Amino acid sequence: NKINVKQVEVIFPATGGVTGISFCPECKALQSTRSASQNQCFKTEFGMEIKGSTTIASDDFNEDLDEGEPMRGWSNAEVDASEKKFGQFLGRYGRDMESPHKEYRVPRDVDRVTFSIDFYEIDLWDNDDVCIFVDGETINLGPFSSNVDEGTFNGTTQLGIEWMCDSVSKPNHLGFNSDYMDQLHRVVIKVPDTTGLFADGKLRLTLQAHVTEKLEDQ
Repeated sequence: NKINVKQVEVIFPATGGVTGISFCPECKALQSTRSASQNQCFKTEFGMEIKGSTTIASDDFNEDLDEGEPMRGWSNAEVDASEKKFGQFLGRYGRDMESPHKEYRVPRDVDRVTFSIDFYEIDLWDNDDVCIFVDGETINLGPFSSNVDEGTFNGTTQLGIEWMCDSVSKPNHLGFNSDYMDQLHRVVIKVPDTTGLFADGKLRLTLQAHVTEKLEDQ
């Protein structure tokens, strides 16, 4: 069955205010040609525009892995589940190990692709760099150190990719080598269509850590 939503009423508990949300006129005109999986935008009664979004992939390694695609499509993939506090995740990666990468399929008529990545800084880091490559465009997150809370920082690449790295937790020992602190960071990357990187319907993501220590300390 197909359900068409024409209007949504939203109530704000703190104020008791009510507003209606409906498809904007442009989206209504496109309803006959736009598939349900594509982005649609809405407008409130007071004119604020709300953009829709579609999840094209979710690589959660805590979920059961598909026997047909055990690494969720990632190449050079390693999966670790040896420490309960970390769960099951893509990693770990130390010195002289090949960087993991994956090619994503991007739907047509997309204005922007957003990646949200959780990155674990595990054990010994001594001003070691982390880089993320989006179809060859480099995002250098800079150096990380085990006893430093890197906080929140951001930047924009030459092609116009916006990114932000935010420390989700303070440095503390979560597992593996008890001599070192660990920390969770969340990286959000916004790739606009103006970069031309996914004009062919594909976008390759590569994760790379320039570390000096072997896996036993990472």
